[in-house]
This record gives sequence, structure tokens and C-alpha cells, in this order.
Amino acid sequence: MDDKIEFIDPDGVAAELDYEWNLTGRFAPPVDLFEDVTPFVPGSMVREVKTRPRELTIGFWVHADSDSPPFAEAIATTSSNTGIQSTVITSGISGGQTYTFAAELSRSPAGYVAFTVNWYNNSSTYLTSTYVEVDPVTSQWTTTSTSHQAPSGATRAELFISASLSPGNYIRVRNVSFRRGSNPNLAPNPDFATGLTSWSAVGTTSLNYREADLSDAESALRVALRNLVYRMDPGRGHGYLRVTGPDGTARQIRCRVSEGLGLKERIGDETAPTAQHVVATFRSVDPYWEDIADLTPITFDTGLPPTFFPFFPLRLASSEIVAEATVTNTGDVPAYPKWTITGPGNSIKLVNKTTGEFLDFGSVTLSNGETITVDTNPETRSVLKNGSTNLFGNLAVLSTLWTLARGDNEIELQMNGSSTTSSLQLTYRRRYLSP
Repeated sequence: MDDKIEFIDPDGVAAELDYEWNLTGRFAPPVDLFEDVTPFVPGSMVREVKTRPRELTIGFWVHADSDSPPFAEAIATTSSNTGIQSTVITSGISGGQTYTFAAELSRSPAGYVAFTVNWYNNSSTYLTSTYVEVDPVTSQWTTTSTSHQAPSGATRAELFISASLSPGNYIRVRNVSFRRGSNPNLAPNPDFATGLTSWSAVGTTSLNYREADLSDAESALRVALRNLVYRMDPGRGHGYLRVTGPDGTARQIRCRVSEGLGLKERIGDETAPTAQHVVATFRSVDPYWEDIADLTPITFDTGLPPTFFPFFPLRLASSEIVAEATVTNTGDVPAYPKWTITGPGNSIKLVNKTTGEFLDFGSVTLSNGETITVDTNPETRSVLKNGSTNLFGNLAVLSTLWTLARGDNEIELQMNGSSTTSSLQLTYRRRYLSP
């Protein structure tokens, strides 16, 4: 299956998982069957089916997010002046002008690195050299800049970056720049995009082209792992696993990581210099997948009675009304509705005639523009007036925060004292057995 799997952290930040197909727990949730056994009657009768929290195990790879550029590596083969030199620059050089010679450098062991420019005239006759030492340069990449003044009559230049090294020691160079002021960079092949073209070795040197610095990638991997552990930290709150299918359909499940963030740092199957294998277990107390957004209601003007609740909100016209409509829940299991009732109105009661359950707001009265909002989701449920006053204590006896059953639900709203500004709005997310 060509699915896209993401983890959405409590801040809403999404990270796509480079997963493998060793997933477990994605489809039907685990259940407990409660059975009654009748004496002398073969078999048993299932009295109740209850779902348990779902655990999903996903193996995926975390990769170093490093865009480390290529570089030249000069390794001393004998004790000598070791480094790189460019071909002769034959254009853009003008005597008496000052040029900035810069590069990103790394050296082991730490010590000086010399920037040298050999200057020539138009006949390729050597004129002089300018030499600047930079000290110290360490094994950590550092951008270093030097200044060189071209002698009178100079029209050509040759660049050297070198140091006196013992056998096995190295200097590394990348992103070379040689320019006057803000003029174009004159250094040939300055980012080594075409390998070592236009550069050669200085002294008894093994000169190598490297596409990326492994130490940079290892550092980037550590940063990526730190970010992963932070994003998936269960102490920060719940997140979501979101699966998007090839047809663009997306579903998500609310969960927290319960196991796997300790990681197995073992070279081979689990760890590479630029990648780390993770096998994480995500625990979901509500074991069902859901839509990633509420169904969008559509507003109806007064006098246009809707027949299906997805076309809410419903505008109420008469002062004493009993409004009925049918909502069809096309998910696999019951859904949690969110209601918004806007006044004026009193003696308000919401009934699901299909299941026989009701929500009676007792003596609560709404003035013009006041609202009651009801969230029936067990993890976030609330009954609030004007977004702040808790109305749980005002609900009539036997009231329930009822769900929308799978299939058709015949819904009834009873309310007195309404006007043309009164309304009822429903939103919900369908819930599913699988993604």
C-alpha cells in the first residue's frame, strides 16, 4: 500500500514517517467478549462486546537532515606542506586592487592554515606572493576570510590553501571565494560541484573529493532524533497518527507513544551513520480512526427546512417549535456530535429518537444571541453557556451526551420562545474501524 503516514504532535506540527511494512494494529481494534453460559444449553451467548485501547506498532527510519556541501580533503602522506591549489585565474584581476580570499575550513589536528596568492602579469611572469596565516583552525568547520592586495601589473592569480602536516593529518576545504568587493567570485569550481576540476594537490598529498562530511551528517542525525523524541514525548499530551491513502482520503487516530523512544543504537540493522531505525508503539484509548476535520455545515435561510443534518445550521422560525431532521452517520461506529444552540429560547431538549436518548437543558434560558455548546466526545466533553458557564449541573435527570448511531438518526429539537435568529448547528467527525 502506498500510504502516507504522519505523526501530528500536540502543537499540530506534522512529521512524515519513513515507515516499513511491519505495521501491527492498524485495522480492527482488540475486543473483549462477555458471554453468558446457560446450563444444559450447548454453546454460549455473547452478552456484551467491549473494545480495548488499541496499540499500533510502526517501524520507521529517522534520517539526518543535512545539506552538507561537497569538499576537498588533502591528507599528508609525508611530513610536508599539504593542501590544494587552483589553476591560474586569467580574468578579473587588476593590479593595486584588494581581493578577499575566503573558504570554509576544517583541520586535524588543530593548527594554522595558510592562504597564499601567487600573482602574475599578462605574460604569465611571476610577480610576487601574498601570504596570510589563520590560526587556529580546528576539526569543526569554520568560515575564514583573508585580504590580499594585487601588486601593480598583476592580471592573473593562483590560489593556495595549505598547512604543514604530519602523515595522516588533513585539511578540508569547501565553498572557496576569491573576489573584489561585491564583484563575482573568481575562484574556479568554488563549491566543488564538478569534483576536483581546476584544483590539484600541494606537496606530497592524497587529494580526495568528498560529497558530504560524515561528522555533519552524524550531528544532523542527533538533532533529528532529539526533535523526534520531543515531538513524540507522551508527557506533552496526545498527538495523532494520520494516514493518507493513494486516493487522498485521510483518517487519523488520537494516541500517545507508549514504547520505543529509547532506541536501539546498534550498527547494522538498527543504526547507520546517517539514519536510525525506530520501532514505536502508539497507544490509543479511543481505538477508532476519525475524519481529520469536522463535516462542514451549510447555512439554510428561514423557511427552508433541511431534511439531513449535514446541511446545518437549522434556522428556527416559530416561537414554540418541535423540529425534526435525519442525520446519516456513514462511519463504521457511533460518532460524537458537537451542538451549538443559539437563542433566544427556553425549555430546550435534544432527542435522538432512533436510540431513545435525550439531552434536556432544564430551566436554562437563552437570550437573543446567547449560545449553548455541547461537545459529546468523552475526552473533551463539555456543556457550556456562552463558552464559559458550565451547565452540567443544569441537565435534567437521565440526560445523556448521546452519540450518533451508525446509519440514520432521527433527531428532534424541542424549544420554546425562539425567533428567526434562533438556530441549531451540528458538526461531527465520522469514526472508523480502520484507516
